[in-house]
Amino acid sequence: MLARIALLTLVDYWGLADQYLDELRRFVWGVPWDAEDDVRLVAISSAGEYLRSHPEPQLLGEILRIFVSAQEDRSIREVAYRALARAVGREWTQLPPASQSVDLPRETDH
Repeated sequence: MLARIALLTLVDYWGLADQYLDELRRFVWGVPWDAEDDVRLVAISSAGEYLRSHPEPQLLGEILRIFVSAQEDRSIREVAYRALARAVGREWTQLPPASQSVDLPRETDH
């Protein structure tokens, strides 16, 4: 929980993603101590926000790989989809709300 709050604060609120890019990438793929993927979900979402204004092909590719991976949990893939949409300039109002599940094969805009 504390790590999730720290990540949100450093990356989203204080805009220090450039300084913590390696950590952000590591959290995007998950760390063993984040059993419920709380930090991972925030990292993926934060990566999408970062990518809106910072060209970072490697990070974009990582989010894309998570989105297309059938081995990933549905909730992780949905967050990756929203992160990709944000990265390419979509507004939150153009996306399904986080409270609503997305039928990934039929409702995503590839």
